[in-house]
Amino acid sequence: MLKKNILFLLIFAFSNVFGEGWTKKQGTGYYALDFRFLSASKYHDSNGENIEIEGVSDIAFNLYSEYGITDNLTLRLNFPFYKILKNDDAGADNDNSGIGDIDFGLRYKLGQFGKTAFSAGINFGIPISTEDVYGKRELALSDGEFNQILSLEAGHSLYPLPAYISGSVKFNNRNEGYSDQFYIGAEGGYKFHKDFLLNLRFNFLKSLNKGNLEVLDNILPIQANNQEYLALRLGAFINFYRNYGIALTSDFGLYAKNVLSAPVFSVGFYIK
Repeated sequence: MLKKNILFLLIFAFSNVFGEGWTKKQGTGYYALDFRFLSASKYHDSNGENIEIEGVSDIAFNLYSEYGITDNLTLRLNFPFYKILKNDDAGADNDNSGIGDIDFGLRYKLGQFGKTAFSAGINFGIPISTEDVYGKRELALSDGEFNQILSLEAGHSLYPLPAYISGSVKFNNRNEGYSDQFYIGAEGGYKFHKDFLLNLRFNFLKSLNKGNLEVLDNILPIQANNQEYLALRLGAFINFYRNYGIALTSDFGLYAKNVLSAPVFSVGFYIK
């Protein structure tokens, strides 16, 4: 049975996946500005149990872009330019705000076979803040580590149906005491109208559970170690004028460890 809790997903490269496998045409792009919000009073611990915690709020304003350097090479950037983290504990003074970690990377087209495109990618997580999160129960904007994500992606058009399916396999090489991670994603989308697209996505994140326990103890913020989840994302993309549109998404958790449990919603404006 689907848990009624909606899972907060990690805000790094995994967060802004859409139509994997395809690269952008040279000189074209996709640019999005979105607002994300969650307020959590529960937390999935290392056993997957949903436990009560002091309330935590996470508000983020985020820029995401993809740009075709060539027909076969696409540049990607994810930049949470302003984050607000709050703790509902009246006796605590650990609220925080500022810039989050930047993620940028490249997607390279490996080949096209009929309606199916294959690509490989690499993403880099750049810690803007050097906050020490070891053993501290505070709201840290950054995990303080430089990580690298390697990916293989595929996308398949269902033409003449106005639909597609896509998927990816990724490995996240982490540092500073954080455990490496393995990731699988699968997505499908259908265009009900030339200006209205709905998509559905499953995300599975598996930790290798080699993280430093001092980082794991830091469960109050988002930066907990050895995180795992299986999640479902619903998205709606509405073009209201030419290439301008609005994107609405929400993420639902089916299973999680060391992750906040709370409703998360995103509303954004995009140009493509």
